[in-house]
Amino acid sequence: MNTIALQSFRPTARLVLALSLVLLLSAFRHTDVDTQTNPAYVDYTFDAVYVQLPTANDYFREYVAERLAKEFSKSNVCMYTTEDLFSPFRDWTDEERRAVLSERGVSATIVISLESASERASPGTIFFNTDLGTATHVQAKSDRAVFHVRLIDIETRDLAWTAIVRTRGSGSLFVGDKSTAKAISKHVARSLRESGHLLR
Repeated sequence: MNTIALQSFRPTARLVLALSLVLLLSAFRHTDVDTQTNPAYVDYTFDAVYVQLPTANDYFREYVAERLAKEFSKSNVCMYTTEDLFSPFRDWTDEERRAVLSERGVSATIVISLESASERASPGTIFFNTDLGTATHVQAKSDRAVFHVRLIDIETRDLAWTAIVRTRGSGSLFVGDKSTAKAISKHVARSLRESGHLLR
């Protein structure tokens, strides 16, 4: 490597390192969960569950379903979604839905509803490389979301367990539907285990 190339490489390497450090230090995902269990359902567990996300878009619903299915499989729980059980090309009565769920051995349903969400991008920072005459713009992104999660006994239609999940992310790596879906799925499953409703 000649002297000119080496001089050009060193500032570039320093710039890449500086940008990487900025991105890592400003990137995180934090989630808080508040849960409550119905006293009549302290030891309530299930072998199969029907998960609904009525307020989610298709992409987010797909991300959460994929993640939750993996989490539930760790406890040998079979998970179904609306797409798995009910054809969109016909109308289903409550009795017909209950019959389908009963045939699959589904005794519980989990409803995950988005209560609020926001996303923003700040002006960011511009890094200059005077040796190469270049500038790199790094924009800071962040998001927040609050979800209401309900575990319902299908037979009695009683609310067995409820949770409020608050999650916020910062940095491109931790902002967006995939990151939020991963956090929600992980913490819903963890909270169900900690509450005794999902076997460890």
